[in-house]
Amino acid sequence: MKLKLKKIKNYLIIKKADMKNYYITLILFQFIFSFSYSQEVTGDWHGLREYPDRPLRMILHISKDDSTYSANYDSPENDLFGIKLDSFAYNGNSLYLQYKEAEISFQGIVDLKSQTITGIYYYPEGELFLTLNRKPNPPIKNEKH
Repeated sequence: MKLKLKKIKNYLIIKKADMKNYYITLILFQFIFSFSYSQEVTGDWHGLREYPDRPLRMILHISKDDSTYSANYDSPENDLFGIKLDSFAYNGNSLYLQYKEAEISFQGIVDLKSQTITGIYYYPEGELFLTLNRKPNPPIKNEKH
């Protein structure tokens, strides 16, 4: 009987140590995982502008110097990169940008938890619903008619 109790105690001690290691590992993974997604608005945001005649990718690059945010964007299908915006504002969860030469603007809501910026993209002929996220869009194939 003593031998059985000793085996059971040893088994419980080992199980306790295993559980402790399990919890430490779990906490470590949660800590690492929490940093895998940026909780900052800075960085690259990708979206697809679904114009009536053809879709165009948009890549918004947001940076921050001290407490000032700035941005530029790319339109790869138009071979335009690093387009400097005339206006850019970010305030907590609201984002606004404007490029006067092309008469475009975007007003959106930033959700850092889901890593999306959702809003309305305004252009001379109308407006589009646009969602930007962290995942790059594949290049758009030119369709020849």
